[in-house]
Amino acid sequence: MLTSTFANLGNRRGGVRIPLDTQVPYAVDGEQVHYAHGLNVSRTGARLILRGEHSTLLRTLTLQVAGMEIRGRVVWEEKMDRGHCRVAGVRFERLTASQRRVLESLTAPRQQAA
Repeated sequence: MLTSTFANLGNRRGGVRIPLDTQVPYAVDGEQVHYAHGLNVSRTGARLILRGEHSTLLRTLTLQVAGMEIRGRVVWEEKMDRGHCRVAGVRFERLTASQRRVLESLTAPRQQAA
């Protein structure tokens, strides 16, 4: 499974992450919808496996996460599988109060346990 292959890559930030292990629809700069494999999500971003050889670094994505459409920017990526896919870090942008509440509720139980 893709998640186990990439699960041990180091985290870039110290925030609480919730494993996704699901397909995440996304569009680059508002264009055609693609599907990434979601590795995890936090209050501030997500880690995804993106297919294809073209870089999305610093591009704007619109993701479907937790039933919400969320805007984000690719802030880092690492080529994998000879460049045919990339693990990418997406930082969420322009979150509404409602989106923040949903993302915080996803991580709250894990923050209390930590």
